[in-house]
Amino acid sequence: MEGRAETPKYSPAVAHGEGPNDDIARSLRQLADEYGRRVASTASVELDHIHGEGLFLRPGRPDAQPVGWVDYGDELGVFVGEHGWWRLERQPDDVDFIRLICDATIAGHGYEVTAPARSLVVLELADGQLARHIAGEGCLLQFVPLPGWKRWGRRVAYQPYD
Repeated sequence: MEGRAETPKYSPAVAHGEGPNDDIARSLRQLADEYGRRVASTASVELDHIHGEGLFLRPGRPDAQPVGWVDYGDELGVFVGEHGWWRLERQPDDVDFIRLICDATIAGHGYEVTAPARSLVVLELADGQLARHIAGEGCLLQFVPLPGWKRWGRRVAYQPYD
């Protein structure tokens, strides 16, 4: 239609790191400040403004796992190590879940198991629950049954940041 501008499919504010400024975004910024102070001596703290607004904690210990999150504006993503990834709907209680994931990773309360084209990440959260992420990789191999892969796969125990 002539004379009508279309609404852009992306938000320039998010693309340039300004991001949303609602209660969730403010809570995540407070969380980023808290972790920035808490792990400053044991990890590098990197802010991400490329994919949205996020924080990445990269531990100094090679046997500890990185953890972080990204606020895409309409959803949240939280990652652990190379294989753990949770996509969240961007609800207020998701900030609490991100805190539990980060705390468990920083404390070394988790492990991952990898086998050809698949992985399992398990974190023991402070509230006693287990957070699990199972992923497949590749095109076809992930669909090949590998009985018992969680028992015989390569298991790596997460180590604490300090």
